[in-house]
Amino acid sequence: MKRLHCWAAVLAVAAVVAPGARADDASKAAKVQQLLTVMRTERSAAQMKDSVSAQIQRMIQGMPGMNNLTAEQKRIADDFQKRALGAVAETITWKSMEPDYEKAYSSVFTEAEIDGLLAFYKSPTGQALLTKGQDLGGKEIQIGQARMAILQPRLKAMNDDFARQMMAAAPPRPTTPAKPSAASKAPAK
Repeated sequence: MKRLHCWAAVLAVAAVVAPGARADDASKAAKVQQLLTVMRTERSAAQMKDSVSAQIQRMIQGMPGMNNLTAEQKRIADDFQKRALGAVAETITWKSMEPDYEKAYSSVFTEAEIDGLLAFYKSPTGQALLTKGQDLGGKEIQIGQARMAILQPRLKAMNDDFARQMMAAAPPRPTTPAKPSAASKAPAK
């Protein structure tokens, strides 16, 4: 009988707590959707699709021999490009990505943090970050590329020096005696 009362109490608590948890989840989900809208995430997904499409087109155009194609090869290449771009258009859509974004934001941020992010991105400063973020990102890429341009020759020189040192420190290769030829194996007369 005591066991039955315990189960009844557990079920009663679950019935009271569960709707509240669902309401909290629904509230958080609605805020995440609002945040994604304010952050213009749908537009970012479209830009991602455009970027991947452009990369595919550059890849195809950069393949060796693409300037000297026969009519049949050109048809095959055009068909490949059409199918590849179609796959990108089907796969990278906001409709297909939105649930994943919602799950990611819901799992990473608490509701209080989402409230703070919403307040920030709704502010003039948050909107400025969204508007100017791409320009800033482009400048950050340029800074990184400039640093790599400085670093690459240094790394190449280091690599060349490393290879020389390793070759100099390598143990000598054992010399193997020459294999006897068929003529030398023949018995002497």
